Amino acid sequence: MFEGLKRKWEEFKSGTPGERFQERYEQTSSERGRFSRGVRIVVGVVIFAAGIFFLPAPGPGMVIVVIGAFMIAEQWSAAAKALDWAELKIRAVLGWMLRVWKASPLIVKGLIVVVAAAIAASFAYGSYQLLFGS
Repeated sequence: MFEGLKRKWEEFKSGTPGERFQERYEQTSSERGRFSRGVRIVVGVVIFAAGIFFLPAPGPGMVIVVIGAFMIAEQWSAAAKALDWAELKIRAVLGWMLRVWKASPLIVKGLIVVVAAAIAASFAYGSYQLLFGS
């Protein structure tokens, strides 16, 4: 089982950014019937929704969201196209952030870390109040 997952991951990783989700969709779309595709989409949506629910709580909420999105994209071409588009946008933003980080002096990096920690703490506190507050 893990060998198959590892092989699929390696194939996915070696794909071209901005096309790899659509390539994966093309590979898997002919493998299964309509009922199986429908079940997999429903399971993917349920997993995605569970990930959204768990995002505010500490833990692997984002990982669950990504797994659900991958499952949906394997079975639905519109989702595959959307994830390919999102991957390119996320790569561009992360590249910009990395360039800014590398060009920044140490004091600015320290300020960025402090602001990011304050935002994370505020988000955690707000999530806690939303879920468990009175």
